[in-house]
Amino acid sequence: MQVDKGYITSKGYHRVYDKTQKRYRFKHNIVWEEYYGKIPDGMQVHHIDHNKLNNDISNLKLVDSLTHKRIHSGCVEKDGILYKPCRKCNEFKPIEDYYKRKSGISPWCKQCCVKNAIENKKGGN
Repeated sequence: MQVDKGYITSKGYHRVYDKTQKRYRFKHNIVWEEYYGKIPDGMQVHHIDHNKLNNDISNLKLVDSLTHKRIHSGCVEKDGILYKPCRKCNEFKPIEDYYKRKSGISPWCKQCCVKNAIENKKGGN
């Protein structure tokens, strides 16, 4: 694949002009595709070490868009399980320990939500 040296975007990603596709593309996507082929719909290439300029194939991982969003919003993966920081108690807990909402996942873990509801009920009497 023929590319130029490109430039660094305002968000820190390396973009290069792909002469084959005649458009600018992210370098990490090009590297991924050189090794594994087309990126499947709904999937994204993640920089494992969070260094957006480290486009070595060993630093790239294919993840679904929801997992990618969670990783970049403070979640961490341990033994294949995503842990999210609770905004109330600040503890990292598995995603399953949070209530699911239409807009996503609650910012507080279930335990903190229940505790807060009990405290509010007691205060309301």
